[in-house]
Amino acid sequence: MDLSVKFCGVKFQNPLVLASGILGVTASTWMEVVRNGAGGITTKSIWLEPHKGHPNPVIIATEHFMLNAVGLPDGGVGKAYEEIGKYKKSPSARGAKKAPLIASIVAYSDDHFVKLTREIAKLKPDIIEVNLSCPNVNDEFGQPFACSASASDKVTKLVKKNAGKIPVIVKLSPNVPSIAVIAKACAEAGADGFTCVNTLSGMVIDIDTRMPVLANKVGGVQMSEPGTRERG
Repeated sequence: MDLSVKFCGVKFQNPLVLASGILGVTASTWMEVVRNGAGGITTKSIWLEPHKGHPNPVIIATEHFMLNAVGLPDGGVGKAYEEIGKYKKSPSARGAKKAPLIASIVAYSDDHFVKLTREIAKLKPDIIEVNLSCPNVNDEFGQPFACSASASDKVTKLVKKNAGKIPVIVKLSPNVPSIAVIAKACAEAGADGFTCVNTLSGMVIDIDTRMPVLANKVGGVQMSEPGTRERG
């Protein structure tokens, strides 16, 4: 059965793509995901320079949901050169099981987006994903770019200008009054596609201490699928 699809001109063997940040840290984990059938992979969001992320605790999980605020820790573009290079040279990333690589990038300023895009473009990923919308780094850098149509428009134009012929997709936020307004601004700025969407924001309160459980207070919510709870 042929499950292949084309997205932004790139052929995927099937439409299942590893999301950014989920086992998306090293070349070895990417290769393992491909061996297990993924049609494509997305790297964890890459910063221009190393970024520590948030202090612990950063994750709380129950049978109903997971809340995380890791704060986008990353080794910077130097580490990306190392891991993406390994992936491209690996036997499991060639031939029939080759899976396209989507390089996710994140920055706190227009200038850093420009510099980072130029560096990542040298690695020739199949697609560049522009992460404008992480919901749990507000305390460090203010509101995400994805909360503003004009800011999203500007970043999209800058990345497109510096990405060469590499398709550019924009990761949108659900935590805005109108996602359609932001998407329209990015599309008009030249975005080739979208990642829909980053996580919704949430908070867990410890009722005994009356304090948020996570060090960052808020984080991104992932809900468990109905019926996945193990039964004794």
